[in-house]
Amino acid sequence: MSTDMTDEGFAALKAMVNIARGMVRPRLSEVRDELVRAGHAEAAIDEAVKAWASYEAKKQRHGGQS
Repeated sequence: MSTDMTDEGFAALKAMVNIARGMVRPRLSEVRDELVRAGHAEAAIDEAVKAWASYEAKKQRHGGQS
């Protein structure tokens, strides 16, 4: 993941991962709603989603391994 994330973006990313873990089949819209309810700013949420998507794309390029 990017090392140039803001503190707010990183906090949103951590929260996003924890929220998604608690869901059976998490949908981005549901996770976003939870992050907004938890007080995360839209810009931080967007940054977190971008970082997670980048991580998942990289993982897929390497055969599912991070």
